[in-house]
Amino acid sequence: MKCPILDVFALTVLYHHTPWLELQTTAISEFDRDLAALVFLADRTDFLRARYTHGCHQELITLHEGLVADNLLAHSGVLFEPNMVAAMCQLVSKDGFWYNMEAAHIEQMALEFEANQLYDKQLDLEGVKQISRFLARIVDAKSPFTFHHSDKVALLAKLVAKDCGISDTDAELLYVAGLLHDVGKLKTPDLLLHKEGKLTREEYSIMKRHTVDTDHTLKSFFPKSVIGEWASNHHERLDGSGYPFRKGPEQLDLPSRILALVDVFQALTQKRPYRGSMSLSEVLEIMLPMVQQGKLDSNVYDVLLADADNFYQLSTQEYEA
Repeated sequence: MKCPILDVFALTVLYHHTPWLELQTTAISEFDRDLAALVFLADRTDFLRARYTHGCHQELITLHEGLVADNLLAHSGVLFEPNMVAAMCQLVSKDGFWYNMEAAHIEQMALEFEANQLYDKQLDLEGVKQISRFLARIVDAKSPFTFHHSDKVALLAKLVAKDCGISDTDAELLYVAGLLHDVGKLKTPDLLLHKEGKLTREEYSIMKRHTVDTDHTLKSFFPKSVIGEWASNHHERLDGSGYPFRKGPEQLDLPSRILALVDVFQALTQKRPYRGSMSLSEVLEIMLPMVQQGKLDSNVYDVLLADADNFYQLSTQEYEA
């Protein structure tokens, strides 16, 4: 899937493992060539960090700084651009360079960068949706069982929201929340996402964390928006039995209730290798008790029920990869 906003980085990503000798004769701009060379060098440096700290505390990389530098220098001019190698060797010889390799420190450094038109852009709603669809595809691709789940949840949430009388603007924001409601799963172990069948109690405990990771991620993306709150509420239940915060009805607004309900609906309609796709009647048979028990909003359920055939068709239609 193309993402025009990120097109500027496409060639960098494509060539970021191309040796420097080959890059110099590749028909790309000097900018793309140098950026690809820099990413390749950074990637190799991190690979060496992982190699030399395998099985021990990561701070012990400071005992292997010389080995990292020697490895990079051995490939200078062949794999890596020589001037970049020289600069990187100066960095890797400093303990503080390695101590700052924690994700939180790196993110803080990024926040301190001066504004640059290459990566600092003021996005309108269409731009936000474009980035969100791109990220949703990455999230869904982590598991073969949930391909296009986020796309479909987003569409269903938007349509149900409009049928519930929510404004067009809020319906579009809910669409974005639907696209990104599972972005926290990027930190969930693949073994859990790929598991066929029911999770163990321990596995389920780990899986539940994705809602909080979604909340933190989206609040960093959209610090003054309701998108993160709506997205992270998708496993909350009106009777307080949901997660991660066991919120009650007074803490769950209408968009949150819509997203929670369509997430259940879409998940039940999805094909699984161990059961296939459920019929509409089977889906509603499972959802109705959840409504009757006060877990899902009855008014939202009635809206979905009024056009259930259409929503089921949208939820089960096949998309091209």
